[in-house]
Amino acid sequence: MNETIELRNFNVTLSEKVDSDSEGVLLVKGIVNRGESEPLPAKNGKTFIEKVERGTWEKALSRGNDIHFLAEHDNGKMLASTKNKSLTLTETDEGLLMEARIAPTSWGKDYHTLIEEGLLTNMSFGMAVLSDKWTFEDGVNKRSINDLALFEVSVVRDPAYKDTQIQARNLQSTEDIEIPSMEERDLSNMTVTQLEQEKTKIYNEYRTLNSESVEAENLLQQISNIDAQIQNLDTANNSQGDVRNMENQAVEKEIRAVEQFLRKQDGEELRTLTATGVGSGQLTVPTHLHNQVVEKLYEVAPLFAMTKNFTPVNGFLEILREQSIGGPTATAFIGEMMDASKADFTLDKVKLDQKRVGSVIELSNQLINDSGIDVVDYATKTLAKRVGLFIDRKILDGDKATQFEGLLNSVAIENITAGATNAITIDELEAVYLTLHPQYVKDAVWVVNRKVFMAIAKLKDANGQYYLVRDVAETGVTYKLFGQPVLISDAMPDVISTGVRSVLFGNFQEGYATMTKQGLSLKMIDNDTTNALRGSVTVLLDGYMDGKIYNENAFKFLKQA
Repeated sequence: MNETIELRNFNVTLSEKVDSDSEGVLLVKGIVNRGESEPLPAKNGKTFIEKVERGTWEKALSRGNDIHFLAEHDNGKMLASTKNKSLTLTETDEGLLMEARIAPTSWGKDYHTLIEEGLLTNMSFGMAVLSDKWTFEDGVNKRSINDLALFEVSVVRDPAYKDTQIQARNLQSTEDIEIPSMEERDLSNMTVTQLEQEKTKIYNEYRTLNSESVEAENLLQQISNIDAQIQNLDTANNSQGDVRNMENQAVEKEIRAVEQFLRKQDGEELRTLTATGVGSGQLTVPTHLHNQVVEKLYEVAPLFAMTKNFTPVNGFLEILREQSIGGPTATAFIGEMMDASKADFTLDKVKLDQKRVGSVIELSNQLINDSGIDVVDYATKTLAKRVGLFIDRKILDGDKATQFEGLLNSVAIENITAGATNAITIDELEAVYLTLHPQYVKDAVWVVNRKVFMAIAKLKDANGQYYLVRDVAETGVTYKLFGQPVLISDAMPDVISTGVRSVLFGNFQEGYATMTKQGLSLKMIDNDTTNALRGSVTVLLDGYMDGKIYNENAFKFLKQA
């Protein structure tokens, strides 16, 4: 719903009403709104076509609120009103018909004369849109209004209103309207499942419409296009069905093996996995399930998900990085028979080692033996979540010697020093933003503790507008500062005090490398006294990972004075 009053201007047939019922009565009539509009300007150079659906005017008029006929949208120059029935509005097949008996004031007589002489034929009306629907058809944005509140109709000299006049009365021109982000549905890259979901979504949308409307016909055509695309995919997929079935069987076999391991059951699948010599009570996580665990780590650990991740089979990993690309005297070469100086740039290595990372959970025997519980999914999700939360913390505050290299502990990352020991200003945050090289800004994020987040959330500009912007996306609510996402992590300092690195701004993909070695393992601990007395089994998921900073220039800190 639009909370401001929107103006619409039309060059219409506004004239003196010829069949005056008595001499001296100033009567005018005209159609205020007709059918579909011409392309109207909107924000960011976009345009749209607007249509008030049939029956919408009648619904608006039935509300019974006073509607005024004004001169130039000026409340001080009222010409007529529905309150005393000097203004009559009627929805017709042609559009909204206005008939008015103008009050014989000095400006009323002046405006009637201008209308009578044919010098004024422009009408405008002010409305608040209560319900609308946007579509994107054949490259054109279309807005269909099906409910509105009508406040006034006006006769105007110039249909092009100046912004200052509109702002002064809190009215909204079409140029203030932000068109929702819409794209024509691209079916080419969708799977059959996605197409079926899209089809259901469109059908539910279709059910809310009049089946004879143009919009409903358009949705039916889209459903037909989706059916055709599904049929094409089914034909193509039949040739790949055997391959997919083999892959699905492999995944199911792995899951059955892990389930047999957790439930302490014998089975062909489990014997196949343990035939490699893995001892009793331990199981190497098979390939597909290993990949699922890593995917879950990405879901629960946003910082880890943004890093440059490597997955070697064994050993350590060394990454080459440019230490410098030459100073002010660095040379390039143009033309033939010229040499490039090898001293213009230098490289060094970042070594990712094997550091044990893991987590444990305690499962009751009742849970494990319950046939209705997907114990494999439950165990891997829970363990992956715990490992993921731990990894995200260590990326920030880790001890390089025994854990990940923590960004907070790196002396090589530049600090922008705040002016106060216990406060943050928007100018200081902007300084952090501007000192990060532009090539890293696009995918950079802010990382702060919740208490620091609350302090930043209170910062306002001179007009009382908050700098922190709330953004609602398909994935949920996010917050942005200077257009970049803000993430909250308890590993960041929870106070704004002397010498603390309170705010981190950086690009993790360009500045931080992680390694997840193939070969995660599950271990069962059930033969100790504690588990025996509690009727439980302890399950341990562990593996070898590491994380290192490989480009300090991709990060900046705000440090308190």
